[in-house]
Amino acid sequence: MNRAYSMHAEQLKARKRESIRDPITDEGIGLGARDLSIADIFNDKREQDLFVNHFLPSQDKESARDIVELRRENRALSEQQEQFLEEARIAYNRLRAQAEQVQKHLTPAEIGEMAERDERIKIVAGAIGKEQAAKFLGEHVMGLAVTDTPSFERISGYLKNVHEIRNGRAAAMTDKRVEDRLKKYSITDETFIKAVASASPNEIKRNLQLAVSTQLTGWRAAFSFIVKRYRADKLYASFEEQQKLIEECNTNLVSVAQVLRGTLNPDIRHELQNAALEGKKKVETLEGNVLTVDDYRRVRSEMTPKAIKGRFLAVRDQEVARRFGKDKKWKNTSAAQKNEIENTDLRERFLDKEMQRQNGYKGQGLLINLLRALFASREKMGKMIDSI
Repeated sequence: MNRAYSMHAEQLKARKRESIRDPITDEGIGLGARDLSIADIFNDKREQDLFVNHFLPSQDKESARDIVELRRENRALSEQQEQFLEEARIAYNRLRAQAEQVQKHLTPAEIGEMAERDERIKIVAGAIGKEQAAKFLGEHVMGLAVTDTPSFERISGYLKNVHEIRNGRAAAMTDKRVEDRLKKYSITDETFIKAVASASPNEIKRNLQLAVSTQLTGWRAAFSFIVKRYRADKLYASFEEQQKLIEECNTNLVSVAQVLRGTLNPDIRHELQNAALEGKKKVETLEGNVLTVDDYRRVRSEMTPKAIKGRFLAVRDQEVARRFGKDKKWKNTSAAQKNEIENTDLRERFLDKEMQRQNGYKGQGLLINLLRALFASREKMGKMIDSI
């Protein structure tokens, strides 16, 4: 039975592999290292950010919110919620596996081609280098698969076009014609590449005629003017066919660059600037400080009426100590001293800082939206501290 079980396991792997398609090549792919457990996801800040803030709400916003609140309170999930989480995990891993395939096609060479034609990508590549830009933008695209599916699908579509052009019948036939003609005319690849390395069509034609003429012998040499022109024209026609296909690829790469440019928000551009000017080897892609359930739990506790009042009491005692001595507290000050404190701008300065605190919480997706719904207005916080 061991052999039967092994065969069955391999069949299951094959079925899973065939059920997930590479968005670029349309080949079946396996999950491999992307088969993350819930523990794997929640132990990785970036994965948890994508899964909790974006992917879960895209599956069922109400269920996602309920799970977050239960985890915040360290309460158990129901069987139905566990099932939802497991189904979401499987779908998330499949999507990320597909995104990983798209990421592989954003090579330094492709980034270089985009940089030649798009100013924003040129700035990114110039700031951190093509190698690092390819890595950064590749990871960014993986995130877009979850956070901005339409943009991800557009990028995938353009890269698929590039792949199909490069690996299509037209490209294969053109390459074969060039190969056959070079062999027939006894011209090396290196000579051909040097001959076409010019921006001027006329110069390319002259270079090709020269390359052809140096190989002519016998009776062909006697008719070199006619023969070299004929052969050079054939090579130039093949070169033009190749250039046309390359331009089609570049048109799609420009479209990829345009989509990417639209997704690089000011925070990302700022981080890229920091990486360049501070000589960082890695660009941090996490945006914000409210990315995980732990972050949400912490901020929730910091923004309760009790916490706000506690911070005000601490600030008030600090002001009392500053004015009347370090051992003084509000509770043992005189009525006149209390009145002096109350007539300062302490209350307004405290509210200013609390509003700054709220504005300092950054994130995208479910968790920050849940928090924003709970944040108290300046007026409401004023009433809280006035009630002390």
